[in-house]
Amino acid sequence: MAAIRVEELIAPRSRVYWITADGEFVASRETQAEALRFARSYADRTGGELISAAIIPLCRRGSAA
Repeated sequence: MAAIRVEELIAPRSRVYWITADGEFVASRETQAEALRFARSYADRTGGELISAAIIPLCRRGSAA
């Protein structure tokens, strides 16, 4: 699984959040170019200015033994 890390500029601050398979991000957007296009359109829809967007692999955490 992967997630899109999105950073938006909402004057005067910026915010960082994640779009995952549980939200709007789906497996068909697992390429960098598609993720960037999706993040740009998401920022446009929410009225923010996109600062950065990248696919970040989500690692499974094993239980500590």
